[in-house]
Amino acid sequence: MNNSFGKMVLCCAIVVMITVNSELAKAGAFQNGSFEQNGFIGLNNRETLVSGDTSITGWTVGSAVNLNRTYLPAADGTFSVELEQGTGSISQTFTTTIGQTYNVGFEMGGDAEGGPDLKKMDVLATGGATQRYTYILSQHGTNFWVTESYAFTATDISTTLTFTSVTTDYSGVPILPFAFGPTLDNVTIDGNGGNSGGGTVPEPSSFVLLGVGGVGLALAEYRRRRIHKAV
Repeated sequence: MNNSFGKMVLCCAIVVMITVNSELAKAGAFQNGSFEQNGFIGLNNRETLVSGDTSITGWTVGSAVNLNRTYLPAADGTFSVELEQGTGSISQTFTTTIGQTYNVGFEMGGDAEGGPDLKKMDVLATGGATQRYTYILSQHGTNFWVTESYAFTATDISTTLTFTSVTTDYSGVPILPFAFGPTLDNVTIDGNGGNSGGGTVPEPSSFVLLGVGGVGLALAEYRRRRIHKAV
């Protein structure tokens, strides 16, 4: 055993720590599930956000969505999101613990200003399965929220949760043939044994401590072997 082994262990540990913290820097704890933190500037109590928009804190728009203030009643707080028909989507990436199961709660509704009667939405978490949810306007009345849930097991230290409209039928409004989709609000994340709304996602400092601990153990083993060899 020579010094090259110890140096190799140390270098590997440092690379792992840098990689982990680089990934964590891209994410954080789940946040803003009711869309209350945003850059709303709409004059008609709703604002259309296009692909790539990040003005809703924590969230990224994948395709057109409407940020509603009082245009539609919110399930929680003041704001809610309507996913435009067809491909309207919104997602958030947050830190997770590999192998842990997370339960997602959310409120689903539908824009009753236009058809179709059946609103459809897919929910997908990275590494999980897509699950489809439906909302029938005629069964629930105007802007009536329904509580739904989705579960996934994390496969990485960060997970992206995406809500996508798959409502494609004719709206019944000629000038807006595909404009009225499902609505979303009050998204919460619970990890097993975790806290409601935020999920039990590890803080970056936890990974730093684990990395430091790993380096310490590796060096301790290296020193033990050197002493044993010397004896």
